Order: sequence, then C-alpha cells, then structure tokens
Amino acid sequence: MKRTLLLWIAALCAPAGCFGQIDWENFLAGQDMIWNRLPEAWDEAPFLGNGSLGSYICQEPQTNALRIDVGNNTVHDHRSDDRGIHGRCRLMISHFLLHPVGEIRSGTMRLDLWNAEASGRLSTDAGTIDWRAYVAAESPCIVFDATAAGGERDFSWEFRPENRDSPRHQLGQKLGRSHLTARDYRPNPEAQVRESGGTTLCWQPLLEGGGTATAWRVFGSGAHRTLVVSCAHSFPDTTALAKAREAVRRLGPEELPELEKAHRAWWHGYYPQSFVSLPDKKIENFYWAQIYKLASATRPGGGLLDNCGPWLVPTPWPNAWWNLNVQLSYWPLYASNRLELAQPLVDSVA
Repeated sequence: MKRTLLLWIAALCAPAGCFGQIDWENFLAGQDMIWNRLPEAWDEAPFLGNGSLGSYICQEPQTNALRIDVGNNTVHDHRSDDRGIHGRCRLMISHFLLHPVGEIRSGTMRLDLWNAEASGRLSTDAGTIDWRAYVAAESPCIVFDATAAGGERDFSWEFRPENRDSPRHQLGQKLGRSHLTARDYRPNPEAQVRESGGTTLCWQPLLEGGGTATAWRVFGSGAHRTLVVSCAHSFPDTTALAKAREAVRRLGPEELPELEKAHRAWWHGYYPQSFVSLPDKKIENFYWAQIYKLASATRPGGGLLDNCGPWLVPTPWPNAWWNLNVQLSYWPLYASNRLELAQPLVDSVA
C-alpha cells in the first residue's frame, strides 16, 4: 500500500518537475502565428488583449492604411426602456489608422505568444515602417511603436470614433433586414473630441448618462513614434474620462520600458501553469493559440467573455448568449489550471 502511494506521489510530482525543464520561449516561438501578407479583416488579424482592453491589427479594407482597433469588453449600453438585445448590447468604440506616405505594396506580421505582442513590417513604394504593439498586461493601455525608414518618416495617425448605436440595429439597417432592427430606436449622442494638456480625449456619451472615454498621446517625432491609448467606461457618471486621461498621463517615454517589462513578466508567469504537447503539431499550435487568446479575453475584474470578447466587430450578436456560448468558452480554463481567468463568469452569475 505504501509503495503504491509513493508511486502515485512520484507520478503527480513528475509533471511539475518537467515544467521547469521546458524552454518556454523557444517552445512557444514554434507556436507563433506568422503572416506573409497583410490581413484585411478582423478574423484574419493578430489579436491582443488584457482581459478588458483589446486590439487587432490589419490593413483597413480598400484603404491605404493600417488599422489599430480599440476594444473594451466592459463597454455596453444601459437603456432603462430596453433591457434586451438592443438596449443592453455591447458597443463599438474607435480605431486608429496609420497612414503611410507611399502606397502599400506588401506587409508581414508575427504574433509572439511568449511576449504577447504583435510586430510587422509595412512596405510601401516610399520606404518601410517597422512596428510592434501590445496591450499592457496590468495597465489599461495599448502601446503601438513605429519606426520608419526611407521616405516614410512623415507617416501620420488618424483617430476615428465608431458609431455608438447597437451593432445589431446598424447591421439590420445596412442589410435591409428589419428583424435585426429595433422599432423607434434612438441613437446615442455624437462623439466629442478635444485636447487636454498634451493628451487627446474622445468622450462618447450615452443617452441615459455615462459613456466611454478614449485618451491617447504620441511620443517621439519623425521616424520613430509611439502611440499610447487608454479606454474606460463608466455609468451613470463620467469618471471614465479621468481614468482614461490619467492612464496615459502617468506614462512617458521613460516609463514605457518598465511597462513592457511588467507586461512580459505577467505572461511569462502565465504559461507555465500547465503544459500540453501533442504529436499533431497543427492541433498543438491551435491549443496554445487558444490559451493565449483566453488570457487576452478574460481576467479577474474584466468583462464577461461573450461572443466577441474585447474585439467587438459589426455583428448581429453583440451580447452574451447563455445557450452554451459563454459556458463553453470557459471550459478550457478548468482543465488547464487557469481557474482565476474564469472569475468574470463567476461574478456574472453570483
């Protein structure tokens, strides 16, 4: 009996010892997603997130620009006269466009799972723009760093706020499908953009109070520039404005290395919580991409992992569906020793 017990203890302890022997950086480098051409839609693009904020990066369709999306899974409407699919839905926020000087000829991208960052090169007929981006693991900030060469040093940024009405209602109007629209739907107020002490602010108010604030700053000039963006939501008050503004005001060029160091430390501590290796390397790659995506989409204190996570796009389903959509999204966390990531699910049903 004692011998059997010791064998079981040894078997249980062996995996823990093996985890320490894994070269995680090199192992996960083999799971990275690589693009040899520029993606032109959200479902082809590299995705980034910290459980609340999210971003994806692609070439804006039919536009000579690179799109950096701004998403936040805590942003939704709060209408008292409609507690259903239109009145309490998720809302889109905004995106940035990086406009190169020349015409885009090609581009490459890589999603680095170990460091949870995307990087790439944009090639134009005027030069190149090398970039990398991440959503800080423990800070409400999106960081996009760009370095231009050749004739691209005068590239520019453009901010575009999204329409703040129900995505389902908008899609119904666009496609002429009345069953997707809401009768007597009242649009939310227009976005307001202003400068405040070197920080640009966009306030997107809601009909019944509160709203969403996006704040950003650009550090550097000429060939090397860094865009830092934060986004917050509050209801019924307007405290989101101060939260977003302070998040970017606390950061300067000298603080960015420490922000990145903390970001990488969080992710380097996340992956070794469990390990899976599979003989079918395509399935293995898919598994680790999902482990990465889950930590990008759900964290304690963040929003519920619904149909879109932090990467909301035009959709007829901008809500949480409980016919196993939400439940199944969280299933991998229990078997992979990542229980803390499921806290938003517990909070939503508690």
